[in-house]
Amino acid sequence: MAGNRQKKWLSLQEAADQLGVHFTTVRRWVDQGAIPTLLTPGGHRRFSPEDLEEFARKHRRHYIREGIEDSWQRHALNHTRDAIHMTRSTWSSRFGSETSIELRRLGKQLMDVMMQFISAEDLQAHRLLDQAEEIGRHYGEIMVRGKMSLPDMLNSISFFKNSLVEATVSMPESQAKPQLNSQIIRRINEVMGAVELALAAVYERHH
Repeated sequence: MAGNRQKKWLSLQEAADQLGVHFTTVRRWVDQGAIPTLLTPGGHRRFSPEDLEEFARKHRRHYIREGIEDSWQRHALNHTRDAIHMTRSTWSSRFGSETSIELRRLGKQLMDVMMQFISAEDLQAHRLLDQAEEIGRHYGEIMVRGKMSLPDMLNSISFFKNSLVEATVSMPESQAKPQLNSQIIRRINEVMGAVELALAAVYERHH
């Protein structure tokens, strides 16, 4: 225990910085058991720099693939910022401030699901698709209350989806890794398809 106190430990963000990836990618590797951590009494994960170096060395091929996916995450966030802003402006004119806040929360949840789904294994992928469906149902209930038409609902979702696809094909890495590029687009369509179907089902139930 004394040795642990004297040893240098890194936070989740510091570990992500050392590996050059997003913190959600490090969290996913930890959940997969690929990187050991120390859990503090407060429930926070701490990382050994040596363990991170060992992980990078042993899993270089996997690490490079994840690095490209992580690069997509950063690129997608930047690319979709304008789309998200325009969607928020449309919603703000139709809904009150309380509902707009709820929609922003759902948008953040959807983006988090998308980020995780891009490189998720089968079991986690099914769980994430369930979450996407739940988000779609919440979107549907809110938009039905706002008396939006189904085309307007789907246009809002499609606008966001198209922004993610555009972010993918405009990545410099996509030219070097066309197969990975296709996989990312396929996964974007899976998540957004789950959202669209759930949203449409809510609309149909109310009409």
